[in-house]
Amino acid sequence: MGTGPPTVDRYLTTRQAATLLGLRPATIRDWGARGLLRRYRDRAHPGGYVWAIADLDRAYQLSKTPQPHDRSGRFAARRLDPT
Repeated sequence: MGTGPPTVDRYLTTRQAATLLGLRPATIRDWGARGLLRRYRDRAHPGGYVWAIADLDRAYQLSKTPQPHDRSGRFAARRLDPT
């Protein structure tokens, strides 16, 4: 989980992030919990998170790239590089 003060112009709410990527909000939250997306606490809404636009862009690019399969035959998820 990331730290640092979110600024409105660089971060989106869960609903906004889901709409941008064409996903459900639950998917965005799940990716954050699994470390696939870096999440930041939203101090305006206790218990909520915001998502960096740069991280969402990387996740979108990865989602368009063929993913390797794990041994079960399912697609293996890639973690974002925490740079």
